[in-house]
Amino acid sequence: MVTFGGYVHKQRYRWRLSPTQKAGQRKRMKAVDSVMDVLRSSMEKLGVTPKFLIKAETECPPSSAMLPKDKYTVFSKNHKGYRKSVHRVPNFTKTTNRKNPLGF
Repeated sequence: MVTFGGYVHKQRYRWRLSPTQKAGQRKRMKAVDSVMDVLRSSMEKLGVTPKFLIKAETECPPSSAMLPKDKYTVFSKNHKGYRKSVHRVPNFTKTTNRKNPLGF
């Protein structure tokens, strides 16, 4: 049966996030939100509004204001529908998914 030999396709990723992965993603996003809140409050006490904080607030909305589509998927020009699940991104625990191109 040599004709049946060769590359065996093994699915490397599940096709959707597991509940544990989703919970971890929500936990990381809440941690980022809390850091942004602490930065904002401490800068307000000092009476300073740095440019990076204003830029971060406009580009990266809080997780409570994001749609689930934006929380768990990222833009990909090569995928059908231009979205792919966040767990298919290398090191998705270390990158942000809060920035999307305009219109997505």
